[in-house]
Amino acid sequence: MNSANCCQNRATRSRRIFELSQWIIPSAMLAVIPKCPVCVAGYAMLWTGVGISLSAARTVWTLLIVSCIFALVWLMAREVPSYLRAARPDVIRKENKQ
Repeated sequence: MNSANCCQNRATRSRRIFELSQWIIPSAMLAVIPKCPVCVAGYAMLWTGVGISLSAARTVWTLLIVSCIFALVWLMAREVPSYLRAARPDVIRKENKQ
């Protein structure tokens, strides 16, 4: 067994795990975010012992949802060119020649 292939395979495996975690983390956060800001305030009190106002809880709730959606949209937009190249390589080559 060639040691270069072993190291390259390890790097590929760790890269795949990293790329998968980029999708899993925002998706999981979006799934477990409480559905109402009052619950966010309750969880903050339960986990930290610090009470927050409902307006602050609503802001945190909104920011969490928006950041998770933004992360997922950004990941999808980053993957679109590779899917287009894989699906229709002849069209991409013709457009690049013109």
